[in-house]
Amino acid sequence: MKLANLLMERRISIDLKARNKDDAVRELLSMIEEEGVRLDYDAVLRSVREREEVEDTSYGHGFAFPHARTDSVDELYILIGVSREGLE
Repeated sequence: MKLANLLMERRISIDLKARNKDDAVRELLSMIEEEGVRLDYDAVLRSVREREEVEDTSYGHGFAFPHARTDSVDELYILIGVSREGLE
């Protein structure tokens, strides 16, 4: 699997409206939900939250990579968001 095959322009937001990480993850997930991808979005969000409790995925300098492994998805999704105002 090539990373280039997973990066899609429609899954990139350069102006997130969210003000915190949880809302940012929801906003990013909404991109694939709007595409019609059928997932248990609540389960995915719970998995990301649980992963964040184990180890924060904020790496400083304005970068974070919230992610999780879950049985709620059958394939890998990459969603990219930029918050011009920053997140809490």
